[in-house]
Amino acid sequence: MESIIIVKNFVEEHYGIDHTYTIELLADYINLVFLVKNEYQQFIFRVFPKGKNNDFIKSEIQLLSYLKSHGINVESFVSNSKGNFFGEIQILDSKRKCAMYNAMSGNIHDELLTNNQSEKLGEITGKLHSAFDQYCGQSDFERFEYDELVWKPWNLIEPYINHNTDLHEFYKETIENCETQLRQSDTILSRGICHGDLHAGNVIFDENDEPGIFDFELCCISWRLYDLATFVWSILPREDYSIESVKTINECIDGFLKGYMRHRTITNEELDLILDMVLLRHIWRQAERLEMDSDNSIWKSEQHFQQQMSRMKKWIEIYD
Repeated sequence: MESIIIVKNFVEEHYGIDHTYTIELLADYINLVFLVKNEYQQFIFRVFPKGKNNDFIKSEIQLLSYLKSHGINVESFVSNSKGNFFGEIQILDSKRKCAMYNAMSGNIHDELLTNNQSEKLGEITGKLHSAFDQYCGQSDFERFEYDELVWKPWNLIEPYINHNTDLHEFYKETIENCETQLRQSDTILSRGICHGDLHAGNVIFDENDEPGIFDFELCCISWRLYDLATFVWSILPREDYSIESVKTINECIDGFLKGYMRHRTITNEELDLILDMVLLRHIWRQAERLEMDSDNSIWKSEQHFQQQMSRMKKWIEIYD
């Protein structure tokens, strides 16, 4: 409640938005994310993590403006009363960078995407990667490759599973095998600017199922395959492995790749690596939870890692 009051006062002072607007906390994870709205307008207000780099935010501002100018439906920054696109706010006992974005219209789909939505999302992702190839603006995005995706997650997770032989062997072998497959194909993998977190929850669809992409907070220099694998990871079954469920998910993946390949080529070698990248993404996500929410004992429990191991084994069984 205190953070909502702080943001409300900040928005009134720096954006000229009066008290008729309501403020709602949407997410409290890497960023603090608030919905600012009245019956006519709505915005997204983000408070970045402590120590967020100014150059990254400037790069994001330029990149989103560039994508908008190329007709790609992405979120956009809103300038404050001084004409600046980001500022600083005192919140959670620290000064943090913050910014306002125009809220995109449409709906986020918690359920599995339709084939039409998947295909259209694949298309916009292909356009996004092609636009990234032509981008010549400020690009202070971090590299996200072997150290960040492979070994940092292992170093964070290993202390919590080293007492359990089955868990330790599975995670270590999975990470090593996936890294080996990546390194063997490294020279043929496309690299460049990536969204970095292109899961289904960071996409909004309008009434015509046209997608828009938001939350470029993890934008990075990486394998383009990572963006594709992140989408696949986000729709893989968590519990329901029925024939019908898996069939529907496969159709969704096929539609996404079909749409993507209307704008960019994917080699057979890259397609063969999607499962490896999905597994690494899943392990990275577990490590990120440990790092960002270190007080939460759930992410550290043996039961949690057993559950994740079972899930990954099932994916390997179905998709390998």
